[in-house]
Amino acid sequence: FHELAHQLIYVTDDTTFNESFATLVEHEGVRRWLAQSDRQVDFDAFENRSHRRDEVIMLVLNHQAQLAALYAQDLMPSLMTQRKLQRLAALRQSYLDLRSRGGGGPGWDAWFSQPLNNAHLAAIGAYYDLVPDFRRLFNAVDQDFEVFYKAVGRIADGPKQGYRTTLAAIP
Repeated sequence: FHELAHQLIYVTDDTTFNESFATLVEHEGVRRWLAQSDRQVDFDAFENRSHRRDEVIMLVLNHQAQLAALYAQDLMPSLMTQRKLQRLAALRQSYLDLRSRGGGGPGWDAWFSQPLNNAHLAAIGAYYDLVPDFRRLFNAVDQDFEVFYKAVGRIADGPKQGYRTTLAAIP
């Protein structure tokens, strides 16, 4: 579903738009397919994995926002580096806390076991930053994929800088 979404709508040089859109389509497509296939056990497992993934994604995105606020401060480079490392250590600890409560999973364990840096966080952001916005749009059109694709196409055809405002304005 993810790659098929790219074939439907693709904005040149906008990874976050493209990947977030495709991530939403992938999730909703798999969810709908499992529900219609009468595969309740698989559907329940998918929903459980999705919930666990969403918890980790929110954790990462929240820490990414904290880092962005840190970078906006006028600090000496050495202090900036120290605080960045503290934030990344706090992210890792937050994940371990989540894991101790049954969240996360083996794939995330591997991700968090590597040295974390801005590139790792940016990769997560590219795939998930706009998913809540696309989800609101999807829900606003009563989860009708055809109407959703048309709406996303109109947004994609508009001014590149304006799409975030357009998406954020969706109730």
